Amino acid sequence: MGAAESLSLAITTQTTGTAEVEKLVSALNKYIDKVQEAKDKSEKGPNPASWEAFAGHVKDAIQNPLQTAGNAADHRHSVPVR
Repeated sequence: MGAAESLSLAITTQTTGTAEVEKLVSALNKYIDKVQEAKDKSEKGPNPASWEAFAGHVKDAIQNPLQTAGNAADHRHSVPVR
């Protein structure tokens, strides 16, 4: 193997290796961002208003199951089917 071939092989290997490392770094940075988003959401906690609304729906279903079933059926027909 001549000097030119050896140099070409070294450059090709380093270039390919560098590109792969950059792809890996990019993927890891995306992963870190997703982990940070999940951490931020978990620290934020649930939205109390949404839990209150859910509790209200459960209470309505227990107190008046027929009306709740009717409302659910009406709502089901108003949602467009894709």
